[in-house]
Amino acid sequence: MKTDFGVPDGTALPPPNDPYPVPAGFSAAPAPSDPNYPVYLQQVSNAMHAIGSNLGLRNRRADDLSFFPKVDWQPKDADHVTFVYNYNRFNSPGGTFTFNPVSTFGDEALSNNYVRDHHASVHWTHSVRPNLLNDLHVSYLRDEQISTPSGLISPGVPTIYNFAHGFFALGNPTFATADTKEFQWELGERISYITGRHSLNFGFDFNRTHITDFFPGNFLGTYYFFGALSNFALANYGLFQQASGNPVFLLPSLTTAFTHRTNSKLRSA
Repeated sequence: MKTDFGVPDGTALPPPNDPYPVPAGFSAAPAPSDPNYPVYLQQVSNAMHAIGSNLGLRNRRADDLSFFPKVDWQPKDADHVTFVYNYNRFNSPGGTFTFNPVSTFGDEALSNNYVRDHHASVHWTHSVRPNLLNDLHVSYLRDEQISTPSGLISPGVPTIYNFAHGFFALGNPTFATADTKEFQWELGERISYITGRHSLNFGFDFNRTHITDFFPGNFLGTYYFFGALSNFALANYGLFQQASGNPVFLLPSLTTAFTHRTNSKLRSA
């Protein structure tokens, strides 16, 4: 791989001393004509270490903790109340894989994925008379999906793409920091009335959903390196992009519905 940086085989490289190649003396100068130039050899060592440490297989963890308690209560013969609470906690360190089975991004760019779910509901049925039933339910849902940097490097390091031998990314990509929260409230009621051969159903449903999406995207910036790998070793990037603005998106939604249905049972001869 040293020959890809213009360094002949057999040339001894110093140990890497930085996570990424950051030349101190000639950051804006072209590659030295002598590949044995000590400062350049140091940056080649850093570049090879950055790329090599991001290659290979990585195990994907999925730690899932769930609780589903349920309580049934019948205070009177005509009443039945149910309490349900669902809790889910999902952790996947380095579990954000953008491509499968081979990721385009290096190991350190595979951000952590977290999911937190809470869902509580109360369901009450009341028999007013043998032919009249009231069914009421209330529920609350809170879902949060979080992405954080892998922690293998400093969270402030921007994304680094290397196009010398294809699409390859290091650093913290745009999807390494995100937080999406969803809140949902639901209220519904149904009244069923039976008279003779007819069944009448009335009801309504109220549903309000509020989503807050925090996605800073490319706020840390992105460096693009094209052409020979020596450009990466020299930090001669071809393009730099950085986003700005308000990364919070609000997506409220309200749904209401009223229903009425009549069923008739045919009497057989």
